[in-house]
Amino acid sequence: MRGIVLTILFAALLSGAALAHEGVTGPTKIRMDLMKDIGKATKTLGKMAKSGTFDRPLMVDLAGVIARQGARVDEVFTDRHMHPKTEALPAIWEEWETFSAQGRDMVEAAHAIETRAMTKAADEAWLRTAIKDLGATCKACHDDFKKD
Repeated sequence: MRGIVLTILFAALLSGAALAHEGVTGPTKIRMDLMKDIGKATKTLGKMAKSGTFDRPLMVDLAGVIARQGARVDEVFTDRHMHPKTEALPAIWEEWETFSAQGRDMVEAAHAIETRAMTKAADEAWLRTAIKDLGATCKACHDDFKKD
């Protein structure tokens, strides 16, 4: 019974996320999809840090996704198109240099994980700190440029 309830709850969450993007097209949809990819990868890394179970090859892959998608942030936010369902704030374009710098910080933090996760120098304490630092870059940008 518990498994059925969890399955229903998970399906409801997924459909809610899908509804949030329903009807969105163009530049806003591209941005939403990019941020969704970054968010999924970041959440998985966060779960690893919390559990203390580090799948290092997966960490490299996830950090690579974040770095590659993060490198596209300036490109996909160049167009100021604002769909009513967007979570982006106009402050992005009003404070472009800050927004862009925060994106670069995220990419740099992801690159650090991507390049060091498989090395002996990356002990569990380093991995936790690196993931925490990555999460801090996301939070900084969300605090400034994403609707609550």
